[in-house]
Amino acid sequence: MAQLKKPVLDRLLEKAKDPDCFIDGDYIVLKIRNGVTYDVPLNKCNTHAKIMGWQFQLTPKRWASKHKILVFTRLACEHHNLPIVYP
Repeated sequence: MAQLKKPVLDRLLEKAKDPDCFIDGDYIVLKIRNGVTYDVPLNKCNTHAKIMGWQFQLTPKRWASKHKILVFTRLACEHHNLPIVYP
């Protein structure tokens, strides 16, 4: 199986920005459309395992693009000072 090299992952994380995904108070807010949001409590994504659980929760949602899930992951990891570990 092919693995992404660290520089490739670094570039992905640099681009992992989206004005429709942000932290507001105690939540990571993901804008869906027409003012509707999906709010993830920060205290429910404070470990790598919990973040992975949210990734599984978000993946089947039609509005949750790969990019939006990547931005969510970056926001959660940065907020909780969790390193993004490279293979």
